[in-house]
Amino acid sequence: MSVPCGDERDYAFANHFNIPIINIFDGADISEAAFTDKEKTVIGNSDFLNGMNYKKATKRAIFELEKIGQGEGKTNYRLRDAVFSRQRYWGEPFPVYYVKGMPQMIDAAHLPIKLPEVEKYLPTETGEPPLGNATVWAWDTNKNEVVSNDLIDNETIHPLELNTMPGWAGSSWYFNRYMDSTNTEEFASKEAMDYWKDVDLYIGGSEHATGHLLYSRFWQKFLFDKGVVPVDEFAKKLINQGMILGD
Repeated sequence: MSVPCGDERDYAFANHFNIPIINIFDGADISEAAFTDKEKTVIGNSDFLNGMNYKKATKRAIFELEKIGQGEGKTNYRLRDAVFSRQRYWGEPFPVYYVKGMPQMIDAAHLPIKLPEVEKYLPTETGEPPLGNATVWAWDTNKNEVVSNDLIDNETIHPLELNTMPGWAGSSWYFNRYMDSTNTEEFASKEAMDYWKDVDLYIGGSEHATGHLLYSRFWQKFLFDKGVVPVDEFAKKLINQGMILGD
């Protein structure tokens, strides 16, 4: 980042290589460590940014860079818990099989695939996910169906993925499914979604802001961009109830 006065990593790097550190925060002490509380300071030693707080200085710097064609402002969004797989039984199975270790997608025409029956819902003794206990969990590329593991020949019949999708895979769009729950051709018809459109009220704790609410909105906007749903926000109104922290 090249801002040693405000970043601990850059501060350590500059000290190690005896690089002078210019303090751009008025009144901040950087003699022993970088000053990281940028929200409560005023910019200094920075020409046209002097006297501004951190947020105003950031906007002004972006404006000046855009004005001379040397950069542009951009908002980056971070999705928490982005690993889209779980080592457990209950969850949507991935429509993926493996050919010589390389993942291959099952064509949408042959979906859905359903979870197989297993005797135990625990990981296998060798550490594989619970689906490793299944005896009928292989994909026949000729018949396009799930078959017994005993038939795996790695030519036309291959092992299926053992992980399952996380809970928010289904909860991120189920409200759309409620609009047309008996439809066997698609998750909801255009007519049904045009009629119901969205959820009237979403109630959730503040912890949902970076969890279910975030992913539900992400999925809804993706489906909207694809022309599948009629609105880009799945709920008309949001209410956050309080959280019980203890006695």
